[in-house]
Amino acid sequence: MGEAKKRGNFEQRKKQALRNIKRGIVTPPGKIIIQDNTYHMQKGLSPDEMLYLSLYWDEILIPTGYIHVSTPFEQELISNKVLIRPHSSQITPCASSLTPEGHLKIEAHELYAFGEFAKSKLQSKGEDWVIQHISDDPIYLPEHRNEQNSIRFRITNSLPFPAYSDSFHLEDLLDFKHKRKDQLGELHQSMDELLKRIYLEPIQALRESELKRFENAVDELDKPLIERFKVIRKSDWEVSLSPDIPTLIEKGGLIGSGAAADQAFGLSIPVFSGIAALSSILSISKKYGFTFNQFARDDLKLEYISGAKSEKIIP
Repeated sequence: MGEAKKRGNFEQRKKQALRNIKRGIVTPPGKIIIQDNTYHMQKGLSPDEMLYLSLYWDEILIPTGYIHVSTPFEQELISNKVLIRPHSSQITPCASSLTPEGHLKIEAHELYAFGEFAKSKLQSKGEDWVIQHISDDPIYLPEHRNEQNSIRFRITNSLPFPAYSDSFHLEDLLDFKHKRKDQLGELHQSMDELLKRIYLEPIQALRESELKRFENAVDELDKPLIERFKVIRKSDWEVSLSPDIPTLIEKGGLIGSGAAADQAFGLSIPVFSGIAALSSILSISKKYGFTFNQFARDDLKLEYISGAKSEKIIP
């Protein structure tokens, strides 16, 4: 076997391994307001927020304290092994969680316990965890702080929310996630690569531009297909295909969209309306360049989000 083929096989196995990593998220049971070492809950997690966490992560860890705050879909998610609710009493109190008399300061301990649960998960081997604080300030103490997590939090903030409605049930979302497991892995892998570029980039302006590009790529999925067409007339170019293409082919809407595109761009020959399959798109690659998502390029894999939109899980 040639060296190039060996390297190709190794890279393929490496990518597959990354896609198969368990992805988890640690979050409090609601929006928390921090004051010194104490906190109080302003509001609990909404159904939309729980659907959001369930759509993008394999496992959700929500610590519970001396007063249990339940979450929407709690029992269903626990039974499906998506949600775990460890108790803060499992964590040994730190010195700052005790009064001079040795009594436990409950709120201070629960804040510390949250950070300890998060730190434990962030250090898990063979898994990848992120902290979602859903508040104006991070819900962890300085000793639990992690710069990469702060950057990752900004990246995941760009992911669109599912909307709780009568049009689908939690089982539909979990079934979608199971069927699209590889696509979800590719989405996380894209965010990992983005995190790596941002974390290693010394120039703040370039860091911000990478974050903005990801936000724009996700926002672009909300635009109608015709608005996203960008025709490039030059001899040398690459074809960049949108995640919408498989959906359009499956639903038989590609030819109709193509005819509309011909008219929109005033083309004298029926370039778009002649497209009936993916092979047809590639066959005209020497004449026209099609970029359906000008921000995604080839490094951001957004098929999972696009599929969730097509199945009405994301509005």
